[in-house]
Amino acid sequence: MSTKQELRGKLFATEERKRLEVTVKGATMEVIQPTVGDVLDLGQIEDQKVRLVRALVLYARVPGTDEAIFEDTDMDQLMAQPYSAEWSEVQTKIGKLMGNDVTTTVTEATKN
Repeated sequence: MSTKQELRGKLFATEERKRLEVTVKGATMEVIQPTVGDVLDLGQIEDQKVRLVRALVLYARVPGTDEAIFEDTDMDQLMAQPYSAEWSEVQTKIGKLMGNDVTTTVTEATKN
C-alpha cells in the first residue's frame, strides 16, 4: 500500500511534456501536450471554433524548442485560414496528446 508522500511524489514528479510533429502547408511544427490547467481553461470556452484555434496558439511550437509559433493576436488570422486535412491533423494530434479523439469536435466546429 502506498503512502501519501509516495503517491504525491509520483503524481507531482517533473515530467517532460510529450510532443508530436505535424506538417501544414509544407511547414513542420510540433504540438505539445497540454497541461491540466490548459485543458480546464479550454473547456470554459463555449465557442468550439475559438477553442480549436486557441489550442493552436497554446500548443504549436517551433520544433525542438518551447517557442510558441502563434500569439493571441494571430487568432483572427488563424480563423481566416482555409481549412484542410492538414489543420485537421494538427487538431487530431493535440487530441492524442490529451488522450482524446477530437475528430468529432473538429467536424462539428467546421459545420458551424
